[in-house]
Amino acid sequence: MKIKTQTRGFVSAVFAYFISMGAIAVSSAMTYIIEDYPQFSTLTIQVVVSTLPCLFIMVGNLLAPSISNVISKKITILLGCILFCLGIIPMFVTGFGPLVLSRLLVGFGIGLEMPMSSELIWKYGENPKACQKAIGWQQSGGGIGMLIMSFAGGALMAASYTHIYAVHLVGLIGFIVVLVLAPQDHPRTEQKEKALIGVNGDTIFWCVLIFIFITFLNPHSACLALKLSQSDWADPARIGNMASLGLSMLVL
Repeated sequence: MKIKTQTRGFVSAVFAYFISMGAIAVSSAMTYIIEDYPQFSTLTIQVVVSTLPCLFIMVGNLLAPSISNVISKKITILLGCILFCLGIIPMFVTGFGPLVLSRLLVGFGIGLEMPMSSELIWKYGENPKACQKAIGWQQSGGGIGMLIMSFAGGALMAASYTHIYAVHLVGLIGFIVVLVLAPQDHPRTEQKEKALIGVNGDTIFWCVLIFIFITFLNPHSACLALKLSQSDWADPARIGNMASLGLSMLVL
């Protein structure tokens, strides 16, 4: 059975967006990461684990259009998913350098994926109404991905806190779906497309609202595990599960 191009684009965008909130996926292990690097201040570790990925998300967002003009939107999304998966590096290679590198790659990968997965919706959508509905599904995909990473991270910490880095393999889900379903585009030969939606008051309102949400989400994720570690629940699995539960409820 042949799947419509619009459906293929929409489904690919939803699954690719699983990694969109992955910059804070390992925040529940913050206490143990800090203990592993006593030569660095708590603030420094928080910046590396939570802030650095967010900064490189912005870098990826800025560079994604230029990169997609060379290697196509589909390949750019695949590259973003691969870079996100490299967040698993600290699970196998210890040291502050590998930690910094992995957080950088995670952020840059998300930054490449986010605008290009949205591009799939507007490029292959048959009409603005269908695109707007698909954008809602896409945002739900981000929430589902965060829930998977949060609860998987809490469970993985039962064995060792470093196992939480394995949650970045969630990027393989988006990689496989996009590889199989997403239509292949050829940006070098395509004409500039007319935008299906303009910037209006509603657009500005939602952009500001999302900005405020993300602004409070990052310190929430960074501090929750630290607060829990100061309680009587000084067990990696418990701290991971409770921090993940709190973060997941905030995302919902």
